[in-house]
Amino acid sequence: NRSMNQISVEEAYQTLRDSKKVIFLDVRTEGEFKRGHIENALHISLDQLDKNIEEEVPDKNIPIYVYCFSGSRSILAGEILENLGYQNIYNIQNGVLAWRSRGYALV
Repeated sequence: NRSMNQISVEEAYQTLRDSKKVIFLDVRTEGEFKRGHIENALHISLDQLDKNIEEEVPDKNIPIYVYCFSGSRSILAGEILENLGYQNIYNIQNGVLAWRSRGYALV
C-alpha cells in the first residue's frame, strides 16, 4: 500500500481559488458537514464511501482532495479510494482544523 499523497491546506485553498478541476471530498458525518464545509465539497461519510463513491465520481483519474476534521478519517478514506482504483488521491493535512486555523471560509 503506497502512502497517500499529502497536501497542505494552503495548497488545497489555492487550488480552490484557481477553480482547478478537483473534487474536494468531505468524509465527515452529516452533522459535521452541515456545520461547515469547504465550498462545493462532495459529502460522502466514511462509512458510506465504498458504496457511493463510484456513482458520484465515475472518473477514477480526477484528482480527489479528501478531508475530515483532523486528518485521520481522510487517510482511511484514501485507502478505500485506492482499493477501488482511484489514481489521484490527496489527503488535506489536518483537515478542517487546519483550514479554520488559517481563517479560510467554510460554508
